[in-house]
Amino acid sequence: MAIPSGSGTEVLKRAVFNGLSNTTQNMVTVGTDKIVTVLNIIINNQQAAICSLDIQMSPAGSGTHKYFYKATALGSGDTFVFSDRLILHPADILKVYSTSTNFDVCLNYIEQDFS
Repeated sequence: MAIPSGSGTEVLKRAVFNGLSNTTQNMVTVGTDKIVTVLNIIINNQQAAICSLDIQMSPAGSGTHKYFYKATALGSGDTFVFSDRLILHPADILKVYSTSTNFDVCLNYIEQDFS
């Protein structure tokens, strides 16, 4: 990635996924010459039982996972808010996994494009 020279765009974005079931969901994959700053991730467990939750990243599309949260318990109807800032570089993939049979996820982020 080129070093930013002051030109480019900076856009507030969101990704919303409803009714996910026991799956790993790619939230955002960072494109070439882009930087993503994650502002927050909001996850709601809609099932009638406790579930397990993971938030992970695959750096530069490596296929390996770096966990920010692993096996975090989330009660029935509970909401989890991850509000720490994450900086993602080109080819990084941010993922969320839950054992819930019905969960919703909202990701709010800033995408900087220097292409």
